[in-house]
Formats: sequence, C-alpha cells, structure tokens
Amino acid sequence: MKILAVGDFHGRVPKGLNSFLKENPVDAIVCDGDLADADKIRDMQWKNWDKIKRKGDFEKLFKSKEEYVSTYTKTIESMKEPVNFLGNTGIKTFLVYGNADFPRNLTKKLKYKKYDSLEDYVGYFNNITLMHRRGINFGNHSIIGFSGYRGSSAKSGGNKKLTESFERHLEKLLSRYRKNAILVTHDAPYNTKIDKVENEDSPKYGKHMGDEIIRKAIEKYKPVLHICGHMHESQGKERIGRTLVVNPGYAREGEFALIKMNDKIKTGFCRLNK
Repeated sequence: MKILAVGDFHGRVPKGLNSFLKENPVDAIVCDGDLADADKIRDMQWKNWDKIKRKGDFEKLFKSKEEYVSTYTKTIESMKEPVNFLGNTGIKTFLVYGNADFPRNLTKKLKYKKYDSLEDYVGYFNNITLMHRRGINFGNHSIIGFSGYRGSSAKSGGNKKLTESFERHLEKLLSRYRKNAILVTHDAPYNTKIDKVENEDSPKYGKHMGDEIIRKAIEKYKPVLHICGHMHESQGKERIGRTLVVNPGYAREGEFALIKMNDKIKTGFCRLNK
C-alpha cells in the first residue's frame, strides 16, 4: 500500500502536488490536519495571551464586530482550498483536524453569524473521511483517526477531565483496532526529535511540545505507523519501539511524505517549490 501523508496546509496547496500524485499514484491520502490559514487569529492570541487568560474575552481584541466577522469568515473559508484539492483527487482520504481547524462544534460557538464548518466542506466529497475518535479497516490495515489537539499537560493547563477523556478514548480505539494499525493525530508524541521546537525565535525554543498520552499509547499498543504534524519545522521520522512515527512536514511550504507499506515501511520525504 502506498500512502501520501500530508498536513498543515494552512490555507494553501503547494504548486505541483497534483502533478506529483498523477506521476506517483497512491492508494490513500492521510492528512494530519490544520487546513485553515489561522495566522491572524493565532498572532492576536499569542500577542495578547496574558490578557486573554485574565479576562477570557478574545472578541474584545477586535476593533469592531465587523472585523471579528471578517476575520473568522476568511479563516474558515481558507479551509476550502485544501479540502477541494483532497476531494478532487478522487483518492480515498483519511482526514483528522488540528488546532487551526473549524469543525461544527467550534463554529457553533462563534458569534453574530452562522459559519460553514469543516464537515460542510468535506460533505461535498465522497472520498474524504473525517476521522474523529474513529477507527476504520482499510485493506490489510486499521486506520485510527484522533482529531483535535490537546497538547502536553503543560500546554493544556493540566485539565484533568480533558486528559482522562483523551486517554480513555485513544486507548479504547487502539485496543480495538490492532491489526497493522496506523494511528493518525495532529499532535506529535512527546520527547522525540519531531516534537522539539527548532525555531530560535520561539519562546519555547529547544523544548519538547508533543503529547505524553500519545507517546504512552504508542509504547503500550505498538501501532506499526503513526502519522502526525503540527510541528512545521520537524519533517522527519523516528522510531518508538516497533512504531515508525512520521511527520510529513509543512504542506504550505510544499512538504509531504510518500510511505510504502509492504513487509517493511519505506518513507520518502519531499519538498516542492524549491
């Protein structure tokens, strides 16, 4: 089986990816999330992090209701381009959403306007399966999709309820779907070379920012492959015991991976637009 692993489009499909797929046919596409270009929202959050934590009202950072609506509309609609690309390939696609995406449970909470959601965009295409805490058999493999983003306990503030739910559901899926299991998450497992912040401008430079629960589950259930993303600078692979962990890279900059699964797993990393 051949898999195109890709993620972190952030609103932009790299030029040449469609041509690459035509020249290198695959059996499936696995996307690890972050389809939306949420740069403006993210920048506002980081610049006002302490203020948001104290007052908890992100909306007040906008100059007006109109700016709020415009910003969220553009951000949510930026998911269309990568979803349309994935759908128009006609290739069976397994998609999890990340921290920069807008599923229906999130768009319902936004004010002033009824927004479209990731489910709405995906619903136009029969070849895309949106995976949220779901397992599915595909050929000789089991694919487990675990959408969303919890982050490490340090990032999530040690939210006990969130942590327990995350761990319980992940273990339930991994214990049920054990045949040649492929785990797909947005976040990387903790303490690997692909969860370490390499951006020297980041206040988290040099720290490992992956998820401890994902790491623990991999060590316990030993899926054959784990595909993850989130860390834009960390395209690469690493083994945790029996499991090969692959971060296909930053799709917005043309990065992705081609994975061939036979008796052995072979991974080729690519970058377009150089």
